[in-house]
Amino acid sequence: MSNAIQNINNMEKELNSVQNKLASLTNSLKFEQRTLTAPLQKIVDDLDSMLDLKYDALLLKQGDYSTAINDLTFTDQFLDLVISHLMHIQKNKKVKLTRKQDDDISNINQHLMHIQDSLMIVLNSFSTDNEK
Repeated sequence: MSNAIQNINNMEKELNSVQNKLASLTNSLKFEQRTLTAPLQKIVDDLDSMLDLKYDALLLKQGDYSTAINDLTFTDQFLDLVISHLMHIQKNKKVKLTRKQDDDISNINQHLMHIQDSLMIVLNSFSTDNEK
């Protein structure tokens, strides 16, 4: 259990870093966002307000595993949404990205996928614990 909580704390730090990078990217894409049906700013705001990994760590400490697992599963699905949206921006012909913006998006997606990998480790640890 302590490994799961430590992994969540590490994910929290990495997610904060990603949110800062997303905020910078959003600011550099102000004009381009008008062509998008789902502006990046909305997703960044949702990411900030909907995901609370500290709360998940608290749930685990309190033994509320079911709620923590449900919330972590939602987090994984929401990160999937963010990754696919960023990929859509990269492929959208209406959005003219600079090389740096394209690299930033790729870097952010790599970080998000790393967070998802860590999430899977945590979630799999619960299924492994239940099988014992």
